[in-house]
Order: sequence, then structure tokens, then C-alpha cells
Amino acid sequence: MRDFNQAILIGTVNGDVTSKEVGGTPFASFRVESVEEREKEGTVNRYSTWLTCVAWGRRAEQVTQEVKTGQRIFVRGSIRVRTYDKEGEKRVVTEISIAEFDVLTKPGQRADDRTEDEQDDLPF
Repeated sequence: MRDFNQAILIGTVNGDVTSKEVGGTPFASFRVESVEEREKEGTVNRYSTWLTCVAWGRRAEQVTQEVKTGQRIFVRGSIRVRTYDKEGEKRVVTEISIAEFDVLTKPGQRADDRTEDEQDDLPF
């Protein structure tokens, strides 16, 4: 069987999209918060996972135009790990390299505020 590297997430965009050109190629990144709720002894605890999503080329241009702070978003891509040195210290970064994305809500709109038509637009 061949190797498989696939990440699928739905979460809330936190912060503005960062966009720039790297070697003449458009690049964009943004952070997504995905919240998991667990119940223990009648108390619901919320656990947040923060993920950095990155895009290159035409996909980066689309991200820059369409993705805004506070939106719910669907992202499919692959997990990438890269390292770099900062002030002599080695840093390791894990990112989701975007293959596909869909904005699920407008900025500030809660997921449960969507109309039935909007709810039918989910990508799964």
C-alpha cells in the first residue's frame, strides 16, 4: 500500500491572512482554531487546537481574496513539517498545505446561524 498524507479540518479562522511573494510566487497563510468538546462527570471541557494553513500560487491568491477572520472554514490538504533557525535555535513548524478549501460562513456568523441552504453547501 502507498503512503498517505491527508488532513481534513473544519474550524474558525483566527487573525488576518498573511500574504506575500516568495521568489516571485504568491504565498498565503492563516491560523485555524478547531475546538473539541469532551464531557467528564457532567462538565463539558473545550480543547482548542491551533493549526497554520499555507497556500502557494493560485490557491494563495484565492485564500487572500476569500478568507477572512472569524469565518468557519473547511480545509483539506497535507501535513508538512519544516525546520528553520532563529537566533541560532532550531525551530520546527507543522503546517497544513492546502489542496482545497471552502468558506462555510460569513465573518462573525456562528455555524448554527446558517440557513438551511447554507448548511446544505457543506463539502461532505
